[in-house]
Amino acid sequence: MVARVQGGYKLGRRNLELGGAYLSGFSQMREFYNFCSVASLLSHEVVQVAMLVDTDVVYLARHEGRAPMRFIATIGSRFPAAPTAVGNALLTTLSDDEVARRFSGPQHFPLMTENSVRNLPDLLRKISSARERGYAIDDNEVHPGIYGVARVLPPWSSGDQPLAIGTSLAAASATPAYVSQIVDELGAAVSHLSNPLFHSVASPPTDFKHPEVPPHVGI
Repeated sequence: MVARVQGGYKLGRRNLELGGAYLSGFSQMREFYNFCSVASLLSHEVVQVAMLVDTDVVYLARHEGRAPMRFIATIGSRFPAAPTAVGNALLTTLSDDEVARRFSGPQHFPLMTENSVRNLPDLLRKISSARERGYAIDDNEVHPGIYGVARVLPPWSSGDQPLAIGTSLAAASATPAYVSQIVDELGAAVSHLSNPLFHSVASPPTDFKHPEVPPHVGI
């Protein structure tokens, strides 16, 4: 566990065995629910994990929170990626050329609300803003009165694809201060659920400064 070296000590190689045993017993989905159940803010909110499938997102896990929103996507639901916060977060991991290739027609931009993104240039601007912020938002684009926030969850290993973890807030409660706190807790969730032995260049920065959150339509 500890090896003596000139001038002191260093960690021994048996620590790798402990790390391997920890990783072999770690379940991202189980730990997602554990984390959400004790998080000071996210425990009260609907929190979801999603993966990207072509131009859609599929929801893999859902923490209900204490005031569940029944009309929000359930496990196994498939939603268009363009208007959703988790979708936009996942699209930040693709190049603009790849986004343009996938979102080549109007069928990829369903008008779920009057705020829904309607075309490729607007989608690329949203993705660019999400990259700069380090998180994506859905400002009343999927459901009126719902404000979504999401961050990328890096792949567990090189053979996996990135996921996104996001929360759906009542727009009336999505003040800049509260959104900033939610982003911090999502960042803590990403750190907790990420493989410490695997680093993805596609993951968003963890040391960003929170910019001004844009005004919320309808608030």
